[in-house]
Amino acid sequence: MQGIEASQGRGQASLWRLFPWSLIGLGLSLVWLVLVIGPLHGHALEPLLSSLGRIPLLLMATALAMRRSLASTGRTRWSLVLISLALLAIAAGEALWAAEYLRVQARPGLGAWDAFYLGYFPLLLGGLLLLPRTFSSRSDLAKFLLDAAIVVVGGGMFIWHYGLAPMMSETGAPTGLAHLIDIAYPIGDLLTLVGLATVLLRLPEGEARRSYLLLGLALVASLVGDLIWVLFDPQQAPWSDLVARGCWFGQSLLFLAAAESTLRRGTPVRARALPKASLGVLPYVALVAGYGLVAWSAATDRFVSLRQLLVWASVMTVAVVLRQAIASRENALLLRDRARIAGESRLSKLIENAADGILVLASDQQILYASPPAQRMLATAGTGLVGRSMRSLLVADDAEALSLKLVQLDRASGSRMGKLMLRLQTPTGIVLAETTVTDQRADPDLAGIVLNIRDVTAHQALEDQLRHDALHEPLTQLPGRELFLDRVTRGLAMMGNGVDHLAVAVLEIDQFRLINDSLGHESGDQLLVMCSDRLKRQKRESDTLARLNDTGFAVLLEAQGDAGQFAPRVERLMSAFATPFVLGPNSLRVSCSLGFAVARADTSSAAELLRNADTALNTARADGGGGYRLFAPEQHTQVMERLSLQAFIPEAIEQGKFVLHLQPVVGLVDGYPIALRPRVNWREPESAPFPMERLRDAVRQHEIGMQLGEWILDHAQREFANVIRYQSGSGHLSLLIAISGQHLRHPGLLDRVQQLLQRLGLAAVNLHLSITEDSLAESPDLALTALRRLRSIGVRLALAEFGGRASSLASLHENLFDTLVLSSQLVRALSPSSRASALVRGVIALGEGLGTRVIAAGVDVELHRDLLAELGCLYGMGDALAPPMPVEHLLPWLGGRLAAAL
Repeated sequence: MQGIEASQGRGQASLWRLFPWSLIGLGLSLVWLVLVIGPLHGHALEPLLSSLGRIPLLLMATALAMRRSLASTGRTRWSLVLISLALLAIAAGEALWAAEYLRVQARPGLGAWDAFYLGYFPLLLGGLLLLPRTFSSRSDLAKFLLDAAIVVVGGGMFIWHYGLAPMMSETGAPTGLAHLIDIAYPIGDLLTLVGLATVLLRLPEGEARRSYLLLGLALVASLVGDLIWVLFDPQQAPWSDLVARGCWFGQSLLFLAAAESTLRRGTPVRARALPKASLGVLPYVALVAGYGLVAWSAATDRFVSLRQLLVWASVMTVAVVLRQAIASRENALLLRDRARIAGESRLSKLIENAADGILVLASDQQILYASPPAQRMLATAGTGLVGRSMRSLLVADDAEALSLKLVQLDRASGSRMGKLMLRLQTPTGIVLAETTVTDQRADPDLAGIVLNIRDVTAHQALEDQLRHDALHEPLTQLPGRELFLDRVTRGLAMMGNGVDHLAVAVLEIDQFRLINDSLGHESGDQLLVMCSDRLKRQKRESDTLARLNDTGFAVLLEAQGDAGQFAPRVERLMSAFATPFVLGPNSLRVSCSLGFAVARADTSSAAELLRNADTALNTARADGGGGYRLFAPEQHTQVMERLSLQAFIPEAIEQGKFVLHLQPVVGLVDGYPIALRPRVNWREPESAPFPMERLRDAVRQHEIGMQLGEWILDHAQREFANVIRYQSGSGHLSLLIAISGQHLRHPGLLDRVQQLLQRLGLAAVNLHLSITEDSLAESPDLALTALRRLRSIGVRLALAEFGGRASSLASLHENLFDTLVLSSQLVRALSPSSRASALVRGVIALGEGLGTRVIAAGVDVELHRDLLAELGCLYGMGDALAPPMPVEHLLPWLGGRLAAAL
């Protein structure tokens, strides 16, 4: 606040330093205003105070203007002298009027003061007319004079109508000197109007502009005061006298401000050529006002005054017409000159800086003219091209092509233009030029053959590169999907005509995601390049190898004779993965899954054949990977059934065909429950349209899983709330809910979880959310961000299906997961001497090292429970431990287990 006050204080000090006299004048004006509307309102001294109050303002303005004139020369000095004398005349008139008012104690009539008042008008007009101005042309001067005439006539119509005409038409009006003086004041206002037009229609640029504006406002105040004095009778409108004197007081103050601004801001005027900064709207205002007065007189039936006003309006109309004629003529000339100059300059610059080069040839193909771009294109300087033969610049074949094109143009009827591609020989190499040939030999201005040449070498190279990039995969440089489908389409068209059988094989690397996540993307890219090289060596020369997606390749196989030869060739492709891949310091064995489809007589398109191969690939991967499958029609039937199942699920949810049970997660040794996991089943299993396992496969990684997951979440929270409410001692139980990748990518997941905790009255640590690792890999950044937010509110996280085919250690780099859930596939593979036992032991040791709990899923037989307990696994879930149960069965089961633990 102190800084702001100090800044304001400095601003006020600066304003006082720059404009002290204007501020003093403003103070005097405020004192006068307070007195005349306050204690002296209606008093006999009020007119005297108004006259005497103006005198100091006028004298200060006179002194400042005379001081500025001493520092000026020429027209400026005489202009300021006359303006100073005009102000001094008003001051003298006010002094004489005030003296007479004191003597007679009443408003005096005519006297010597009127001579001073009237002397103000010609002196001021002379000073304003002497202000220096510069006009760019005679038309510029004429426009200024016509604009001034419009303003004067438009304003003069009001002065005539309300001032001069009534005086001259009154019967019994005074004659002689008094009558002339009464008429002289409106004429003086006309002179003021001329001065106002002179000032405002040619405002200068720079600092002097403010002085001009203040001077113009002073004249406006003077005119308004005089008009109010004439229009209103002080006896009938007492306020008019105060308002008129206020305008005259404002006139004096504005004169003072203009004089001080001129003194403080340098030269009083800066000459300028263009009236761009002038008040160009002023003539239009005067025009509208004048015609408005004519319309008003006609509407009020003042026909005598109307005839007089129409004369004024006619003069104003003539001025407007002349002004518009001059402006139109000037604009036309200006536009024509600008267009001509711009056209010449544009043409020259376009030719000089154009991308296209221009060559003019004689009939014998000798170069007559070469534009600068043509010289740059052909790497020659100066006039090195002029005089040379065009044939010497062209490749031999293109020289003949140009000659043939010229012959065609010469013989063609009505066609004098053609296009062709030419290869030009330059010192820097061959330039490919798109050339337009125009025969202008009949044109006397050109008399030659015009070649417009455009260098398209880089463009053509870019097109070739873009075409290659669009059809080939950038990492391995193998054909992409579009090019591969094109070749399959061609192969299908050739079946029976050189090709007996056609097959498409689609291959994917099984462990690619694991390698990519564990060793990094560079290793993943290196693996793809190595696979590409090996597959190239294993395929035949006639086969087409392509890369279809991030992890997949495709091979187009052609065969003559027996279609049974495709199987050995597919096995040969699989053999590309028989030996380990060396990725830096790592030597890895990598397997692949392959599906292939043989084209049949009813195969309609390449897309259908590729789709069939993809279906066979999915079958091979579903069987565990590492092998190949041949497409069979029933595989497509299975895919369609899967789609049918996905479409059936929303209907089943709506009709209430699902039921949700809770399955306990218990200790393998003591059977003590630690958590409950929701499990979905058919409400009427005996009439279910398909097994529940097929349902889970159908919704996996599909958007319908999001809808089913929401249903599970809603019912799970209700069932779990019933368990907590009705079973004492169950407050330690956690709710283990599986969520999918779609849930993690959903922006409202965090709010949904917080609502769930609030409804259950459950601590965040008692909620376990499990997510599979393959779901994390779909959108790693989004998934990890969502998991971090869940972990920040205290929710526990479990990594599900750990130990399955998609498992890696990449997801354990961050300390996010509290629990590892062993894959049910790994658990079912357990036997006393199996590799699965060693894997489970390793996962348990890993969990202990990371401080995470390990839960075994799919413990459906007693043998697996005993083996897991021997390996050190503490917790599990499955039918051998506790089946999924409805709440009415779960509550007594929990009661017995919890009571046994006491």
